[in-house]
Amino acid sequence: MNIAVILAAVCAILTLYVGLTQLSVYLYRRKLTYSLSFALTCLVMTLYDVITIGYYLAPSAASAIYWQQAQMALLDLVSLLLLEFIGRLTQRVSLRAKLFFGLSLGPLAVLQAINPLSLCWRVTGATPLVLSLPGGLAQT
Repeated sequence: MNIAVILAAVCAILTLYVGLTQLSVYLYRRKLTYSLSFALTCLVMTLYDVITIGYYLAPSAASAIYWQQAQMALLDLVSLLLLEFIGRLTQRVSLRAKLFFGLSLGPLAVLQAINPLSLCWRVTGATPLVLSLPGGLAQT
C-alpha cells in the first residue's frame, strides 16, 4: 500500500476523532460555540482526507481527476470554516478579515462551479514539465 494512502487514512481517523470529540463538547456545553466550528471543520477535513485516499487509489487518470475535482470543491469550505473557528475562538477576527477571505475565496468557488476542469489536471494534452537543476540533474 502507498505511504500517502496510509498517511491520509491516519489523518482521516484523527480528524474524525477530534471532530466527534469537539461535537460532544459542544453538545455538553452549549456556550462553547468555537467547539461546534472546530467540529465542523474537522468533519469536513475528514471528508477531504477520504477523498484524498480515493485520489491516490484511483485506477485511471480520468477517475483521479474526478477525485481531484471533489478535493477542489471542499477547499473553499474548509478555509471558510477554519476562519470561522479562529474568529469564534479568539473573538478578534474582524468583519473586514472575514469579508476579505470570503471575497477572495468566492471567485474560486464560482469558477469551480462553472468550469471545474479549468482548475484541475487534464488527461488529454498534458505535457510533462522538466525542470533542469544544477549539476546535470532534472526533475519531471
